[in-house]
Amino acid sequence: MPQTVFIQARTSSRRLPNKVVTSIQGRPLLGYLIERLQQCRLVHRLVITTSVEPEDDAVAALAKDLSVCVFRGSLDDVAGRMLAAAQAYSLASFVRISGDSPLMDAELVDRAIDLFESVDADLVTNTFPRSFPKGMSVEVIGTSVLERVLGATDDPQDLEHVTRYIYAHPDDFRIQNFSCDQAIDGLQLSVDTPADLEQFSRVLGLMTKPHTEYKLEDVVALLGRESDAPVLSDGTRTR
Repeated sequence: MPQTVFIQARTSSRRLPNKVVTSIQGRPLLGYLIERLQQCRLVHRLVITTSVEPEDDAVAALAKDLSVCVFRGSLDDVAGRMLAAAQAYSLASFVRISGDSPLMDAELVDRAIDLFESVDADLVTNTFPRSFPKGMSVEVIGTSVLERVLGATDDPQDLEHVTRYIYAHPDDFRIQNFSCDQAIDGLQLSVDTPADLEQFSRVLGLMTKPHTEYKLEDVVALLGRESDAPVLSDGTRTR
């Protein structure tokens, strides 16, 4: 059954404010993620879930520019925002993706949805334990499960990180993890810092085809090629 993807995004990132609306090579960071998720076979709706705070008006405006649905809720109670969005769209379950994942592999999202549909799980994830790089994290969550979480905790950390409570109580939930075949979990592909943003820009510069054609293994190969390039005296690498 096709799923709805909630893309969690805000401008008030502590380490890199406004990153999701930052333009890289003429396209906002969030735009790359949107285009990659549009390649998913099993996704029929994308929703950018942001806050009602004025600083996130830019995210809502960007959603409109990208012709993507937007849902706005609490800034700090992200779990409550996700639940309210799921209820607004009458969803039994949904996919959760972070907006700072511009290189997300669409095949991983389809894999997670396929798995959720084939097993009896409250949560399908590829981060428990983590074997994929940051920036490739995907979760499929039952809406009723999130209701249980919010009925069980009011810890601000649980509310901000949505599935933290589930991972902390694995015996109380049916968690189904899927793993990466390669040992690349230490690779940083999410954009959390200025250095991450610079790396993403470099990766784009190495691409000779549309970015949507590059899967995780292709991105890893590009980064490997870059790491083999000679280093100049100023610390940069040649091409």
